[in-house]
Amino acid sequence: MNLRKLSTVSLAAIASISILASSCDKVKDAIKVNIPLQQASIEFDITPVDAGTGTLAEFQARFDVDSAIRANASQFSAKNIKSAKLKSLKITATNTTANDHFGVLSACTARLSSDVNSTWITIGEVTNNPETASSTLNIPVNTDQELKDYFTGKSFSYILSGTARRATSTTLHCKATLEVNLEVGL
Repeated sequence: MNLRKLSTVSLAAIASISILASSCDKVKDAIKVNIPLQQASIEFDITPVDAGTGTLAEFQARFDVDSAIRANASQFSAKNIKSAKLKSLKITATNTTANDHFGVLSACTARLSSDVNSTWITIGEVTNNPETASSTLNIPVNTDQELKDYFTGKSFSYILSGTARRATSTTLHCKATLEVNLEVGL
């Protein structure tokens, strides 16, 4: 009979511990903060290109994600990133001409790597870009693509490639603006 009571007490204790442990996980999962980040004014140049497909620009940017997180939520750091998803990618040229502008590109792809993940990943792509004079190129991004393995670093590398309808003769001075939704938590 004592053995039966002991088994019942042991079973109840194990059940209580499992409920408590799963409750702690639920509380831990509930403590999350969304931090919108903007990696703005990444300056680079697109040198004159020939007609056809190729690399338009390769450039790097330093951005201390850890400091940006701490500035918005001091109890968290880059090691607490649960999710990082791109919201938008816009490139603006400051010196387009009547002949050299983003309408020259029929397609454009942006890729990313970082100092913590050197695998190149496509972060945005535009196809069938209109052939109209424009100093701005909005590159559609996959807002569901998980990039957290890239955003714990401080150095980001980008490759912009595309297809030019015709050759250009002007070096376009550009600024890229990336908007990222970060979710941090325990």
